[in-house]
Amino acid sequence: MGLYQGFQYLENLAIYSTNDRKEFIENYGKNLEKKYDEADKTLYKKRIFCLDCEKFKTCQGKCWKGCRERAEALKIIRGE
Repeated sequence: MGLYQGFQYLENLAIYSTNDRKEFIENYGKNLEKKYDEADKTLYKKRIFCLDCEKFKTCQGKCWKGCRERAEALKIIRGE
């Protein structure tokens, strides 16, 4: 068994598929402002949460205050 013919990986394999509060906090911080990527051991200029977003190419992190993904992640972190 393998991948079906024509399957393509997304360019960015974000961990948004999880709804685990602990994972979100660990990877992105309680306020999603974390810029240090522990996997790559690199400090980025932009938020790791934004870099992992599938809409990053168009948004570039500029739509942070109105970001739907951010709102959903914060709900998960706050346990709402």
